[in-house]
Amino acid sequence: MHVALTAVFEPGSLSVEDGIDFASIKSHIASRLHLIPRYRQRLGFTPLMNEPMWVDDGDFPISTITCGTVTCRNQARRRS
Repeated sequence: MHVALTAVFEPGSLSVEDGIDFASIKSHIASRLHLIPRYRQRLGFTPLMNEPMWVDDGDFPISTITCGTVTCRNQARRRS
């Protein structure tokens, strides 16, 4: 199964001086992640048949949500 999405949002209250406040977005997602079990799962395999299945990832790192391109570009510009 493949899922793709491109979304354009107005930053509104999430805007900061040099882009978008992705820390607030991550914090909000982390506070609501328990409501959507599928988002805390990873692909696992059955022991004998080695068939794929969804399994709970009890150690899901919220840090795997990457920073957005707007902020990353601005950070790269400031470093150079």
